[in-house]
Amino acid sequence: MTTWDELEAEVAEHLRGLQEGGFVVVEAPGAPGRELVARPARLGGLIKERRTVERPFAQAIRIRTALRGELAGPPSLGGTYPWTEEEQARLRALGWAVPVDPPGFAQPNYVHDWPDHVADADDAAALLLRSLRELGPVASPDGLDLRVHPAG
Repeated sequence: MTTWDELEAEVAEHLRGLQEGGFVVVEAPGAPGRELVARPARLGGLIKERRTVERPFAQAIRIRTALRGELAGPPSLGGTYPWTEEEQARLRALGWAVPVDPPGFAQPNYVHDWPDHVADADDAAALLLRSLRELGPVASPDGLDLRVHPAG
């Protein structure tokens, strides 16, 4: 059984070792899912509504010497995880931001940037995991899946 501190140290080590374009994804298949309307009913009900069960995720990618963190965004941003308004306020208080998109590009997730992928790896790992632990909610680090793609 992995502890939160052990997982945080592992994620930080992976973040420090990323090459340009490399990324780390932390998914929460063990978290309670939330139902989301993936497609509303259309044509007077001839096309049935389709629902999915979504779970939160967090990820970080190395861009030059920096890290860009992302956390599953709500449907209002084009994301897939239905955070409550209270949870969204708490996420922003933790440091997640609604992205400012360049023209012609829509970012569906919350974002957080760190300028140095080596020096900021511990802070980045802490925020990624804290967000899933406190707001996901993920009861145990064993409920998380870690995928590492060190090279872009």
